Amino acid sequence: MTDYDDTLIELEEDTLDLSQEEMVANYLRKHPDFLLKQQDILADIYLPHPTGSAVSLVEKQVSILRQRQITLRGQLNQLIATAKENDKLFNLTKALVLKIVSAPDLDSIDEALRQGFSTDFSVDESTLILFEEHVQQQNFNGRITNRETTYDTIGSLLDTSQTVRGIMRPKELNFLFPHAEQVIESAAIISIKKGTDIIGALAIGSKDQHRYNHAMGTVFLDFIGAATSIRLGQLLTHSH
Repeated sequence: MTDYDDTLIELEEDTLDLSQEEMVANYLRKHPDFLLKQQDILADIYLPHPTGSAVSLVEKQVSILRQRQITLRGQLNQLIATAKENDKLFNLTKALVLKIVSAPDLDSIDEALRQGFSTDFSVDESTLILFEEHVQQQNFNGRITNRETTYDTIGSLLDTSQTVRGIMRPKELNFLFPHAEQVIESAAIISIKKGTDIIGALAIGSKDQHRYNHAMGTVFLDFIGAATSIRLGQLLTHSH
């Protein structure tokens, strides 16, 4: 073999393409004891350290494993924190739902929602809106609106099966929170129904424009909205 052929072989060995690198990497993963059987290769392996000095393979492995452990510990701590927060929200939601389903009248529901949202969930503003045709024979000191007027203003927020949340138009926010003591920047709204008929809305608002956004989960608010719809439906049915 000529010196030229040796040079070509050396170039081919030193210039692995991506697929070849993956093959080597996969082989080493499947045979983690390979270097133990081929210890002479270890002498030719060079692992540069950020400081410029070389480190042993064992030191490099320990460093990588330590970093992975730190990352996994951080992820575990985040999961634990999220689980604790969800557990807290669940208990608060359960307590509010029990107050709603046992409420003797409309005003009691409205009061339970206002106090629960403000005290337990740190909600800046909340509103329970009911259409006037459904509460004519009921004593209700809360927000009563005309269906047509309501749909002209926030109809697009009501005609959906999902909780709507995010930054809303000024006229929508003014309608939902007409007596707000602070500027509301974001909100969430859920339709209140009696059967399949929309009879009002439940809205919560925040001065923080990022609090209620499209990425937030709505499972707890959905539970509260569903409980409100069920109890209101029962009370309004008994009144007729």
